[in-house]
Amino acid sequence: MSYETGRRFQPFTFVVDQAKVQEICQALHDPNPIYRDAAAARAAGYARIPAPPTFLNSSIQTLIIGVNPVDSLGISRRRALHAGQDYEYHAMPCVGDRLTGQTTLTEVTRKSGRSGDIVFLTLETRFTRDDELVAVVRNRVAERLGRRDDGPGPSSTASAETSPGSSAGTASGAASGAASGPILAPSSAALADGDAPDSPNASEGVRDPVIASAAQARALADNHTLRPRSFSPTRVDIAWYMVASYDLNPIHVDEPFARAAGFPSVIGQAMIPMGHLAAGLVDAAGLARLRALRGDFVRPVFPDEILHLHARLAGRDEQAGGVSLTWRLNATGPEGQDRVRGEAVTWHGD
Repeated sequence: MSYETGRRFQPFTFVVDQAKVQEICQALHDPNPIYRDAAAARAAGYARIPAPPTFLNSSIQTLIIGVNPVDSLGISRRRALHAGQDYEYHAMPCVGDRLTGQTTLTEVTRKSGRSGDIVFLTLETRFTRDDELVAVVRNRVAERLGRRDDGPGPSSTASAETSPGSSAGTASGAASGAASGPILAPSSAALADGDAPDSPNASEGVRDPVIASAAQARALADNHTLRPRSFSPTRVDIAWYMVASYDLNPIHVDEPFARAAGFPSVIGQAMIPMGHLAAGLVDAAGLARLRALRGDFVRPVFPDEILHLHARLAGRDEQAGGVSLTWRLNATGPEGQDRVRGEAVTWHGD
């Protein structure tokens, strides 16, 4: 199948809803009070409660216009792998914001892998608020060729290097609850706070001192590392994230479907460890200082395996008014192999 770069998809508008912010935080076991408490959000410099870093994704439009770009391109749920996710932050969306998204197919490349040819597509979504750019989100999708097409459906976002097997799942979604945008009922309304998954949480351990100022950023040692964290995504966690992100791909809960897609069992979303990595950076630097986040999804995330999260200072760039820090990120499995690898940029002003 051929794809035309530059193709633009139907724009969509939605309102960021508090219930959906809560669902994402519960799915990631993120206890940061700025996502729940208005006073904590104000103390962090936000007029209203902000959304977590991995909240926005092109998949939101599925809820509003009934189809997302991967569906529009005709890629089967068993052939689309989530290869990675990139974020550029110009502002953080907050509860009540009315956002408009516009997705464009910006890049198409082809590569040969162990299981055949793979086409890599980059879907870039620009989110704006009153014509002001809020974020640019790039969803990198890999289509495995030469496999039987089982028909259209919700896109699989299993991540892999070049073979079947990597984590799956569309990224975070947003619901709306204000009259100025479409009203979308929270998908997990039947799940009370007490029903949230109770798995080991990387975000609930000892926290790093906050790197607030440029002076603190400059004082960091080369190769400074944040405190390593670990967590284990259970099947309940995976199902919870599936609900929270509006990712209805059966590959996360249906064993026969997952095996038919080439996996030994159901798989988790790579966005789960990516969300945990982002939460660690927010703890260390503050949400407002996060400028960019990138994750390459290289191996599958399986239920109940222990994942270890690492963030290491990899670069420092002096600029007018402050210093920019680049961080190397890794989420590794029990055998030491990466599930997610990437980087982030934080800004620390004078």
